[in-house]
Amino acid sequence: MFVCAFRQSNSTIGVTGEGLSDSRALSEANVGFTMGEDGCAAAKDHADIILMNDNFHTVITAIRWGRNIQDNVRKFIQFQMTVNFSCMCFVLSSSVTLGHSPFNIVQLLWINLVMDVLAAIAFATENPHPTEIRGDRIKPTDKLITKPMMRSILSQGIYQLVVMVIMLYGGPAMFDISYNLFTTEMKYDNVPSYRMMHQTLMFQVFIMMNLFNMINCRILDQMPDVTDIESSTIAEQDEDAKIPSTREFNIFQRPFQNFWFWIVFFGELNVQFIMVGYPALGYLFTTTPITFGMHMTAICFGLGSWILAAIMKTTGIKLLNIMPEFGEDAEALIKANAVKNAKFQKSSEENDEDETRKGYESDE
Repeated sequence: MFVCAFRQSNSTIGVTGEGLSDSRALSEANVGFTMGEDGCAAAKDHADIILMNDNFHTVITAIRWGRNIQDNVRKFIQFQMTVNFSCMCFVLSSSVTLGHSPFNIVQLLWINLVMDVLAAIAFATENPHPTEIRGDRIKPTDKLITKPMMRSILSQGIYQLVVMVIMLYGGPAMFDISYNLFTTEMKYDNVPSYRMMHQTLMFQVFIMMNLFNMINCRILDQMPDVTDIESSTIAEQDEDAKIPSTREFNIFQRPFQNFWFWIVFFGELNVQFIMVGYPALGYLFTTTPITFGMHMTAICFGLGSWILAAIMKTTGIKLLNIMPEFGEDAEALIKANAVKNAKFQKSSEENDEDETRKGYESDE
């Protein structure tokens, strides 16, 4: 009854138990913990997490890893949605205006590999830090895609889209490789044309911006703390009071915590330069070697994503409030709880039938 009262008040509650009498409380709680060695079978069936070593300190480890998994998923979604938004808008707009896509099939497959499989390996292998346990707990009403995430997705996506449009129409004039954007072929007499060099430049610029933005996504932005007038006045009167900042500008924080991230990052970087640096691979990827100035231009646009991320972190709360956020709504949570309660009632009825059957068999 105590656990049900907390659930009815929209509170998040965790329960630990090991006996048969704890089964109902374990099932009603948001998260039920039971002991793996001393816990009974009924408690294990109704618990969400089983502590195999019967050490209560493992609960703290489970909380740390649970928060870490959600943060890693958010990092991956933030990076993937940025790539999807900018790539989709640029390819569709250029295909409609010019009649052909600036990226071929193999290049699009490489972009998909960078933003899906390799990005998942880079972000999913991030380990939790001991200090993360001090942060705010995860609430059932928290959205998966937060307002700071949408601010980063939209700002980086628009930045990449603007840069790619500029490179599409102004790139040939910038590097003296002017050609007809509508009728020029990729090759003439088996010799790469200016169009192939131009599209290789755009491919390099797009990949560099997203690889540098992948480092931005290592650090998630948080919603700033909003204090009322009374608490802010007390903080001003206290000389030792320090309001913690939710803005983290150091994107290289804890650089050696996840070596897999840097293995994936430098692996993608090397493969990208190999794809656009060797003429023999141009037959496979439809690329041609570009000049040193073109490479530096792509790197500078990539560094621009770091500058933009720092600028966006200085924006106020008004910009954040107009950003949308996405996640499970209250109706989805109610349906999930209803499914969980239905499963519990079904398992309880099955246990009662088993006990009744065993009682008849013992009487016989």
